[in-house]
Amino acid sequence: MAGKDRCLIFDMDGTLVDSEDLAFLAAIDGLGDYYAARGLAPVVPSRDEIRALVGLPSLEYFARLVPPGRRGDAPEIRRLVGGSEVRRLSAGEGRLFPGVRETLESLSGSWRLGLVSNCGRVYLDANLRHLLPPLFAVACCLDDRPSKTENVRAALERLGCREGAMVGDRSADLDAGLANGLRTVGCGYGFAPAELSSADAVIGE
Repeated sequence: MAGKDRCLIFDMDGTLVDSEDLAFLAAIDGLGDYYAARGLAPVVPSRDEIRALVGLPSLEYFARLVPPGRRGDAPEIRRLVGGSEVRRLSAGEGRLFPGVRETLESLSGSWRLGLVSNCGRVYLDANLRHLLPPLFAVACCLDDRPSKTENVRAALERLGCREGAMVGDRSADLDAGLANGLRTVGCGYGFAPAELSSADAVIGE
């Protein structure tokens, strides 16, 4: 691979963005509103439980913030919790993992960079607007196509690349990279280090 014929596709949460605090605080906000509207005391998963969910497909993530009998309310929960996430990002509460900005700036000189997340478009755009450096030639999410594999394929097409690597913190990231013929790099500092055994390389263990 030479020059910018090579590409790196990044997952977002747990890979570039350390969203653990944001996700937990937004869940307190949004679920508080959800239960208050029903005259009920809020039931919020623990920080560790929420951390374990971050990176799931968007609606599945929001559905699993509530007990099984309430999971049909996932669109409402996404509106409430997701709205708090966006407000907190716009207030400057988001944060990157240490060294991410500098690393991306260094890589952008010789690699084409893409971003593919299992989140929705509103949350993705808020991270791009308020937190991430403007270095990604393409950014895709589940509001674009229904799976990470399909979004990685679309990102590669738009980048004009056939070779490169997928970088992420969950097995779904590795699977999407493998399905598209990419090398895979797992982020051991992310939210699911136990899922990275199949990665070609693991960083930050």
